[in-house]
Amino acid sequence: MHISNRFSIGVHILVLVARQNEEDMLTSESLAGSVGVNPVIVHKVMSQLRQADLIQTN
Repeated sequence: MHISNRFSIGVHILVLVARQNEEDMLTSESLAGSVGVNPVIVHKVMSQLRQADLIQTN
């Protein structure tokens, strides 16, 4: 079974968001550094997560 990279990135982002403190603001740059990908890819995946109503962004 093949799992896409975007799926793995999405799960990683969801875990980081779930563990986030209220005071701390996660940026796409910090998420990209944690995942090890370009921030543009994080933006795209976060857009998909937002469209699925899994996250809220500012």
